[in-house]
Amino acid sequence: SVIMAAATAPRVVVYGIPTSRVCKVLWALGEVGVPCERVGKTPMELKQDPEYMAMNPKGTVPTAVFHWPESEGGTLVLNESNTITSYIAHRFDERKRGLYPSSPEGLALAWQWLEWGETTLAPRMSPVWMGLIRQTGFPPGTQMTRDYDERTKALRRVNGVALDDMLRTWST
Repeated sequence: SVIMAAATAPRVVVYGIPTSRVCKVLWALGEVGVPCERVGKTPMELKQDPEYMAMNPKGTVPTAVFHWPESEGGTLVLNESNTITSYIAHRFDERKRGLYPSSPEGLALAWQWLEWGETTLAPRMSPVWMGLIRQTGFPPGTQMTRDYDERTKALRRVNGVALDDMLRTWST
């Protein structure tokens, strides 16, 4: 069952520059109407901050801090975008729009796509994104290459499944 949000939302702070994973968290908060404060620092900058490293020893982004009243559990610090978005959907979907699946089967289906996005799609997207958006090579620090056509074809075909077919299946 969905845990209902408090009468008032917690103070939420999201750490990280607007990368795709940080944007995923900001989008989830927007979907449920929970405002947040942003600390727009790079992982490199955050790793230099002892307070941040105490919250998230991995030094990754995003990190979201939910400042609840003590009567509702106090402060909760989460990192990893799938974890944060899952918590947001579960905790704040008061309108029951189906952001968090209500059955174990629905939850398993949702998580398989979340995991696919991180483990299969993201590694293939990173070189294209770094080249087009950041104008750097991938991994960072390497020479930028111009083989976008090849890399884009790799995005179109992930694990032998056409991306269009996967999206059609997912949307039904």
